[in-house]
Amino acid sequence: MDRDIICPCDYRDPDVEEFGNCYCGLYVRKDVFEGKKHVTSIPERRPLEKQTRASGVSTATVTAEPAKIKPKLWYCRQCGYVVFREEPPYICPICKAKREFFADLRIEIYSSK
Repeated sequence: MDRDIICPCDYRDPDVEEFGNCYCGLYVRKDVFEGKKHVTSIPERRPLEKQTRASGVSTATVTAEPAKIKPKLWYCRQCGYVVFREEPPYICPICKAKREFFADLRIEIYSSK
């Protein structure tokens, strides 16, 4: 149930892009690393349904709809790293390739036939 928050988590890239650092502070943008911007607190991006399960609160008490996330298999064309998430990472954690090197695995499989 907690795969989405195992580092590097699914929320790392949007947090780093928007705030300069990820929720846990392990990943930072260059301007934060160089001290030009300070680390800030990050609002929780995790869907409410997953937050309540992790805290032990019954999901029956949750009134909000769970987020409709449609993850895809993305793979890095440079090193072969594969990730299952809604969007490809901004930078490959293995070879540091940019987001443009990632492709939707299903599209590539079907188009190669």
